[in-house]
Amino acid sequence: MQLIKKIIKVCCEISAKIGMAAIFILLFLTVSDVIGRFVFNKPIPGTFEITKILFALSVFFSLSVAQINGENLGITIIYNNFPIRVKGVVDFISSLISMTMFSIALVQTIKYAARMQTTNTITSVLRWPMYPWIYLAAVGMFVLVLALIWDFIVSIKELKGESS
Repeated sequence: MQLIKKIIKVCCEISAKIGMAAIFILLFLTVSDVIGRFVFNKPIPGTFEITKILFALSVFFSLSVAQINGENLGITIIYNNFPIRVKGVVDFISSLISMTMFSIALVQTIKYAARMQTTNTITSVLRWPMYPWIYLAAVGMFVLVLALIWDFIVSIKELKGESS
């Protein structure tokens, strides 16, 4: 089980690094566009489109590392006062719901990308096809689903009284 956790953790860390790279490029692009616009009166064409794409990718690729490291927000004031058994049930139910919902979202994202590919939808300024970016977002969401599956497995083990 530890090998599986290590593999998922590595996937999450790689995903986070991709998200960080997207943020860095987003930052560099925004600063360059502002300088170009106000200093040289030459904005970078398509900056708004690229910004939307990079922001979406940074979100999708960053969610999994927060999940695997347990850094997501929670209502700990109430949760910390629960008995251990109740915490296990709450963890199980929340893991099941999260895993199910994001799995459905992943499938729908892939279907959406396929529709964008079929209809050959492109961005308005740069004329880039949209579907590769949506498939990339789906990759980031897939890594999140892996982390949620791990949390679900851990919650089952905790309900049984085993340690992960």
